[in-house]
Amino acid sequence: MFNLKNAYFLNSIWLIIDKFAMLAGGLIVSTIVARYLGPEQLGKISLGVSMSLLCLSISHWGASYTIFNTAANKPVRSYLYIRDTFYHRLCLYVLAWLLSSVYLFYSLSSDDALFVSVVCISNIFLALDIYQFHLNGSLQSKVNAKASLAAKLTSISIRILLVVVGTNLWWFVLPIAIEGAILFYRKSTYFKNKYSHIKYRKDKSISLYYFKNGLPYLISSFLIVVYTKVNEIFLNQFMSFNELGIYSASLLLGGAWIFLPSSIGTSLFSKALNSGYRKDYSIAYFATIIVSIPIIIIYCIFPEMITNIVFGEEYQRVSEILPYMCIASLFSLLGFFNNRHIATTTKGGKFLLNKTICLAIASILTSYVMVSSFGLIGVALSYMFVELINLTLLNYFNRVAKVELVHYGIFKIKTNTLQLINIFKS
Repeated sequence: MFNLKNAYFLNSIWLIIDKFAMLAGGLIVSTIVARYLGPEQLGKISLGVSMSLLCLSISHWGASYTIFNTAANKPVRSYLYIRDTFYHRLCLYVLAWLLSSVYLFYSLSSDDALFVSVVCISNIFLALDIYQFHLNGSLQSKVNAKASLAAKLTSISIRILLVVVGTNLWWFVLPIAIEGAILFYRKSTYFKNKYSHIKYRKDKSISLYYFKNGLPYLISSFLIVVYTKVNEIFLNQFMSFNELGIYSASLLLGGAWIFLPSSIGTSLFSKALNSGYRKDYSIAYFATIIVSIPIIIIYCIFPEMITNIVFGEEYQRVSEILPYMCIASLFSLLGFFNNRHIATTTKGGKFLLNKTICLAIASILTSYVMVSSFGLIGVALSYMFVELINLTLLNYFNRVAKVELVHYGIFKIKTNTLQLINIFKS
């Protein structure tokens, strides 16, 4: 019998509840919107969001590392970074958007290019929100959570209203812009009030240091976006918006269940990070996989039924790639755990940067060949392959973390099962 007061058990349950509440609302609304718009129009929005994420990674300039790390020890200096680089980051986003728009108008029809470009610029407020990294780094995530909840609920409500009213595609740009604007307004107002005692003083050294120090992290962040979004760009290039919409729907549905193993794995992974023992890492991976296997089996046996229930017959081609997307989602989660493990080791950050460069190159080459040759099936296989090498092969070159030994420990099924039972019983 499990101990209901066990810290790891309770933390897992609360994580599941938290993630499920947000995911369920988002998934239901996304499903309703996808059904209403159809694959082709959903594909246009997806391409616009993908392009905006490339622009966002440039505008942030590694803020997820620089601001987060600075805020942990020097919150005032972190705020100065945010304040003094505001217009620089705004200009960077606009410049990146203009360059991406040139590409769009060159590769798409003028009407499609205009819509995708407008979707891209609508995320400008989200690009300016690097307050989130300061709040997380200074243990004020509650402010982030409140702002995110208000923004998400507003966005969800607007999208439902647009479906009920029966508006055209252009109106669906509105909730994207409003969600980002609410996040930006609430957080910027909070910061202005909290740091109102700090008078503005022009100091170029602050912004110069930020951009100099953030350059390596910019490269890493940009490449991460490239390797995660290149499939969508190539799919639209070689196929059509219809296939891109199908792929976007399969991504959503194939990863909808991942909150469950993620919650359990995260709790056990925290234990492994605290102890540093290799066997604890293996147990965390083992538990994540065991929880995932029954769900993956269901996805593999009933892909047509699941697709039809969630998206309807118009998205029936989702069922062709759904099992691959489901397995790739598990690889992606385990790869995320791997990266957190490696980041704690000596020179782990440098290794992860080099690994990301290799992943980006592999993703571009694999995606180009597979999408141009096999279309929709090719993009799913490319996604699964890249996540697999992200989880396994590329990590084995790190001689400090010894990830290959951690992975080998996963196969000690009897030992891991007994230890897992003891963890939740104690």
